[in-house]
Amino acid sequence: MVRKPWLGLAGIVLPLPALALATALLLAAARPAAAQELAGVYSVSGSETGKGAYSGTAELRWTGAAYTFVRTITYTAFTDAGFSVATAWEGTATAPGGSAPAGLIVTVPLRKMGWITAAGGLTRTPADAAPVTVTGAFSGTPLAGTFTGPGLAAAETWTYTAAPAPAPHFAQDITRVPMNDAPSSGVKAALFALYSSFHHLPAVAPHAAKPEFNAAIHSHVIDHTDFAFLRAHPDTIRVVGAVIDPINLLEARVRSDAFRHTLAAKAALVDAEAPGFVNALGILATTKTTATGALDGLGDGALWTACYLASQACRYQVTGAAEALANVEHCLDGLLLLADIRGVPGVFARAVKPADGPPTGDWVAGTGAYAGIHWLPRHNNDMLKGLMYGYLWAYEVLPAASPKREAIRARVRTMCAHSDLVRDGKMNEALWNRMAAVMTGEAVYHDRYRALMKKPVNLAWVLAGNGALGEPSIADWSGNHLNTVHQITINLLGGKSPSDPYAGLHKMGWRNGWLRLRRIRPALFSLAYAGLGGFTVKASDAPWFEDARWLLREMPAVRAEWPVNHSLRADWCMSPYPSLPWKGDWMTNEGRQQALYSYAHYMRPPSGYEWKDAPIRWRGGGAGDAVHNNGADYLHAYWLGRKLGTIAATD
Repeated sequence: MVRKPWLGLAGIVLPLPALALATALLLAAARPAAAQELAGVYSVSGSETGKGAYSGTAELRWTGAAYTFVRTITYTAFTDAGFSVATAWEGTATAPGGSAPAGLIVTVPLRKMGWITAAGGLTRTPADAAPVTVTGAFSGTPLAGTFTGPGLAAAETWTYTAAPAPAPHFAQDITRVPMNDAPSSGVKAALFALYSSFHHLPAVAPHAAKPEFNAAIHSHVIDHTDFAFLRAHPDTIRVVGAVIDPINLLEARVRSDAFRHTLAAKAALVDAEAPGFVNALGILATTKTTATGALDGLGDGALWTACYLASQACRYQVTGAAEALANVEHCLDGLLLLADIRGVPGVFARAVKPADGPPTGDWVAGTGAYAGIHWLPRHNNDMLKGLMYGYLWAYEVLPAASPKREAIRARVRTMCAHSDLVRDGKMNEALWNRMAAVMTGEAVYHDRYRALMKKPVNLAWVLAGNGALGEPSIADWSGNHLNTVHQITINLLGGKSPSDPYAGLHKMGWRNGWLRLRRIRPALFSLAYAGLGGFTVKASDAPWFEDARWLLREMPAVRAEWPVNHSLRADWCMSPYPSLPWKGDWMTNEGRQQALYSYAHYMRPPSGYEWKDAPIRWRGGGAGDAVHNNGADYLHAYWLGRKLGTIAATD
């Protein structure tokens, strides 16, 4: 006798053929009846003209009048830049006949315009703001049919697998977070009257009648869609709710480059590339031409070099990597040279570079011992902060016996004695004298610091947040970064000898400034404050610090100069306020036009250093992958966060 295989089902022993029949009956019984009978999760297999076979999942959820539709598929062989390609669609569906054999009609809107405006020979135009429609027609059991739309033809089959889960298997993760409160009627009337001429500019006027323009509430549009998917599938890019074309594939790669890496892995990638942006004299360039390695964007070299140096000092303290300490020493050489090359005590250069022919523009040829070097004049407060910050962090990590520590002390003494920018009677002088007191142990500097801090104007300035401005109508974006550098410096020094009697006051002022800035997503400021704010940091602040970590997750590892223009989007709006209004040039300077919205970092226009730029900028770039930015902004925030414990090694 041949024994048949048997299995148990709900306590009943059935032969396999009967089991298969029973399973089918159970699945059929689990399916909704009448108008809802198509609700369910389906396995999908199909083929698309030009892209070949694919498989995935479709989902229909009954809403009471129609179905919501979600479909995610991955192509079997179609790839882009070495990545597997997937898509995610969301739409609606109706069953005119009320049942599967009578047919199912699916409608899916797919966008064209995202944020990048040109790639692969394709250029976006205003006409691309409107989405295209893809239509599906299915019938039979199992459901089979086609999708058709502009440039798309696909045939596929759906096989029912289960009833819908409580939540769809895919959903976009986009949140809008207000950046400011609605202005009072009086404030709004005053500002709109002040900026009436701005509202009549050709680029602004088309937005002036929009409700959102008149509401004057700026907001972050934060798109974290597919973060978990891309972490789990680092070799796949997914085009979400969009047609597949060269630009949308590129946008999918940029999103993947932001999300698929852990923060530590991303730091390793940026750390490997960053030394290539530092010139032979130790000064960091903003950009590098990928084909030739040519460096550019040295104009603010003192500040950006110091921020990169700070990142490497923190990296060295966290990891002990010899390479990080070597990077610190190389950049310190550049910052020391800036203080010396002009030959006037207390007067320094903004940047230096090896001579590459006769000097051009504002560059000046060095003489004597500095022959063969070009330097930039016009030293200012921003670059002064760079020298201060770079000297502090280098001093933190150099071996006690290093002669470069004495070189730093000598430059600090000189700046305190001779620099007009330092000797302002205000916080620059207080900061430099506090640093000199810690580095030299000489009482004259500590006494001068205390005398400056006793001034009522300086006490008031500190408690007011050191000039922090986060309201979009008046924000000083670059000034907020200088404030960050100031706060890190004074609070880092606060725990050192000689004891700072004003350390608590600085922390209270830092909190007051942070409370004004936190809504603009100031990641560097928040991560530093979380670690150095001491007794002023509250448990309720934690969501803001997590948002700062999210901004680092949003930053791509490769910072290419992709051309970005959000104004081509149908849902975009200009801000009613110009940026930096005290400059008074909003009628002639197009750069003063800013958006009502800030986007996730990977969607923002390129920046040579994110923490000093407006989050509501809306256009920029153009060179694409031919030019890369240095990534020092990411490294500065990441390694400082690691040092202070506000970013975990496993994040």
